[in-house]
Amino acid sequence: MVWSQSTSCGRETDKIRYDAWLYVAGQGLDIGCGTCKVAPHATGIDILRVGAAPIADIAADGRRLPTIASASLDFVYSSHFLEHVVDYEATLAEWWRVLKVGGKLILYLPHRDFYPRIGQSGSNTDHKHDFHPDDIKQAMWRVTKSTEDANFDVLEDEDRNNGNEYSFFQVFRKCEERKGQYDPWVLRRQRLASECIRTVCISRYGAVGDNAFIASVAALYKRNGWYVVVHTSPLGVELLRHDNNIDELHAFEMDGLYFSGTLEPFWHHLSRRYDRFVNLTQSVEGNLLPGPEHTHHSYPLDVRQRLLSVSYMERTHDIAGMHYDWSGMVFRATEAEMHSAKLLIEAYNRPLVGICLAGSGHHKVYPFQHMAVARLMLETDCSVVLFGGPDDLSYEELVVQTALALGISDKRLVRTCKDKWSIRKALSVSQQCDVLFGPETGLLQWNAMELNHKIVMLSHSSEENLIKHWTNAVALRHQTPCGPCHRKHNDWTWCNRGGSGYAACMEFPVNTIVEALHHALVTKEATTLRSHTTTRSDKDSNDATDDEALGRQFDFAFATGDGTTQHAARTNGAASEEATSVVERIAAHNAETRQSQISE
Repeated sequence: MVWSQSTSCGRETDKIRYDAWLYVAGQGLDIGCGTCKVAPHATGIDILRVGAAPIADIAADGRRLPTIASASLDFVYSSHFLEHVVDYEATLAEWWRVLKVGGKLILYLPHRDFYPRIGQSGSNTDHKHDFHPDDIKQAMWRVTKSTEDANFDVLEDEDRNNGNEYSFFQVFRKCEERKGQYDPWVLRRQRLASECIRTVCISRYGAVGDNAFIASVAALYKRNGWYVVVHTSPLGVELLRHDNNIDELHAFEMDGLYFSGTLEPFWHHLSRRYDRFVNLTQSVEGNLLPGPEHTHHSYPLDVRQRLLSVSYMERTHDIAGMHYDWSGMVFRATEAEMHSAKLLIEAYNRPLVGICLAGSGHHKVYPFQHMAVARLMLETDCSVVLFGGPDDLSYEELVVQTALALGISDKRLVRTCKDKWSIRKALSVSQQCDVLFGPETGLLQWNAMELNHKIVMLSHSSEENLIKHWTNAVALRHQTPCGPCHRKHNDWTWCNRGGSGYAACMEFPVNTIVEALHHALVTKEATTLRSHTTTRSDKDSNDATDDEALGRQFDFAFATGDGTTQHAARTNGAASEEATSVVERIAAHNAETRQSQISE
């Protein structure tokens, strides 16, 4: 027995907090929380008060949850509460009721073999039960059988009697299948060790593009025989959930925790749980893109440009201890997602250009995109997919209204904001686009190694930072005194506005953008024509003959700022003549289109 009245009582959640954090993403409850909730975003329920004021978010005893809808929560956590409840099975059934499929019930309870039993010296006189872990598992089986509700997987089932612990820890995941799985971490860890398989946890929180770096690193660890666990944001779980290089995915709500210093002990805990802990948090932001809270944010511009112009992909792999192989940086669409995307592309039967309407900040919006898109559609027969989220609806609407005003059919426009596309659908379709264009965005980052052609407008990053290792990519930079600034911007304090009211670094002349898109379409068509006589043996091949296998495609670099365009093309023989033929055909088509518009 480990329990000691002088050292073991009180603040039980502190003893299990970082293990519980692996399972408390989303909306959920901490029942019987006291003054110490398991996580800041959890809704605490407790009946205790200090004077007239409740100590929890909801003043209730937690045995019944009448105000909470069924299948509405992602987790229910409770520590050292259930042993005080007479009809604990009814309470378990109530907690199970409010969980969604995939939701977790997280329990931390005193173990009857480590804690004084009822009637023994030192026991808690309010305890109604002396629990063994098997008691709870059997109760859960009875609960799910009697309610005919979803069954459960057991993710954690561990006796905890080290230090001042005298408890057991269990996590049950609600699943749709009638037969769940018993595969708790303690058994998985033993099995992996017996098979000499090492475990690695990769931790990275962030937006869409940040998770592309996780995919790249995870692929290399998996290739080297590791068991790969990823700890990321809920968005990251959505992006990576079909990546077969990842064995376990855990989500966590980290908002506000990084800068409060709360995550450091959590990371230390993860480093002890796994054989290796790869912490990619702030590997780009904070490191190569410092915010005002970082010392190097205040370095002179020339010093930042000299020290921080390092490939994001290289720096990430350096931190991970992996060589420079980017073949794993691929969005893994399901067969159904790929089929749906291809059907959409085939329905248009014309070149498809993907336009990323905005990035994650105010400095990643092109103010003249409505004019550039309209002109491109007047001069070519392409269709356009407008990629964006709910916050980008106004940008999408401006593009559509400009196109309609110029007589362009809206049937040539695909609206992802208005139609509320999921991020997975957007990425699946983006892989099928002939050309992608936009600011520094996650959608472009996920397409870095795809064969489609990419044009990215740089804002706070350099070409070396962003596209050094991308396939078929062109970077555009609008020359301003402040760029590239190598700073992360949350507001306008350190970012220069241009005459348009948007970031000065994003005020590209429309001519520059339209010319870049024209050339990308020409290059894509020339490559497609050549592909009929060229066979690639491996889509992810990285050998030196890759350009030859693609038929010596063109590379273009654009000098922006004054609106002029420079072409640096690698051509030879028939490939050059063929590309010239394509240019002439498109030019003829454009001339016919303009003449027709004049006549009308």
